[in-house]
Amino acid sequence: MLIDPSKERWRPSDSGSPSAPSDNLVDVLSRSQQSYRELIDNLDQAVFTLSLKGEIRVANHRLAEVFGVSFPDLIGRSVADFIESPTVADVERTFSTADGKGSWQGIIPIRLKHEREDRYFLCWAQPVVEDGRVTAITGWARDVTAEHESEIRFAELFESLREGIFFTTPDGKVLDANPALVRMLGYDSRTELQHRNFREVYANQADRDALIRELEEQGSVQDREIVLQRKDGARIHCLASGFVIRDAFGRIVRIQGTLVDVTDRLEMQRRLHQEQEFVRRLVASFPDIIAVLDRDGRYTYVSQRIQEVLGRRPEEYIGEELGTRAHPEDRRRLGEELRKLLSGETVQVQVEFR
Repeated sequence: MLIDPSKERWRPSDSGSPSAPSDNLVDVLSRSQQSYRELIDNLDQAVFTLSLKGEIRVANHRLAEVFGVSFPDLIGRSVADFIESPTVADVERTFSTADGKGSWQGIIPIRLKHEREDRYFLCWAQPVVEDGRVTAITGWARDVTAEHESEIRFAELFESLREGIFFTTPDGKVLDANPALVRMLGYDSRTELQHRNFREVYANQADRDALIRELEEQGSVQDREIVLQRKDGARIHCLASGFVIRDAFGRIVRIQGTLVDVTDRLEMQRRLHQEQEFVRRLVASFPDIIAVLDRDGRYTYVSQRIQEVLGRRPEEYIGEELGTRAHPEDRRRLGEELRKLLSGETVQVQVEFR
């Protein structure tokens, strides 16, 4: 039988079986659906559609892996069979009053029945509305437990460190600061500090401008000494270290850094230097030669008086053994007395040598 081409779009083939464009279309759609299914199954996210009563209507293989069951055992069952918390009632209360126009996204803790610890999932959910009411929930969930725990550890470290830590924008807006920095600068709270531009915290604001220029050029700074001004007006000396975070275009979007208060350390060093200078002048005023030896009997210090007595500079003796310049007849006795002193046989010696 011949088919009128004006009325039909296919005709019998020579083999006697029809080759219809609609058959080809079904084949294309079938392959497309299979590819789409494979794509969904290979996603890292668990994809699902649930009824308001918690029945699993649609899911991918990732959800079966999360629940620890085979895929055929998943569809048609209730999520209550696999999840201890949140409960189906919690989910129903959340979405039963939704109007279908919005979606929800966030991180929630989920306790699976076959596990003892909570796992954290980043979830997205959208209500499905039929005839003006919510009948189902569709969405996806991705396990972010490792990232969440890492963030918790960082937050705990951030809060507990004794060094001041800050996050600012290049223009000085304080994005975040840890409690140590808030205390260091004398503010009552993090919020109060965030109301100040970080540039204003510098005793000399030009110092921060110079520091920002160096960060722009080098990307980081290490142990740069700066002077900051506390809320009460007192000045503190700090060692600043930090680096910049850039966007995809190379622009600086954030500055991260640490501040160590070295005010007390510098004051201690100043006092120690004063004491050392006092001792040096005191020793220099003695009429006798004063020397210090190590346990090997070598000079580590000789007072300036030796130049006046023997005409040699103190530096010439440093590292030299006691007795090197003594009279040969006196060296053995000098060495023996030093041995007794170092061994503890005596607490002091007095020996005359040339």
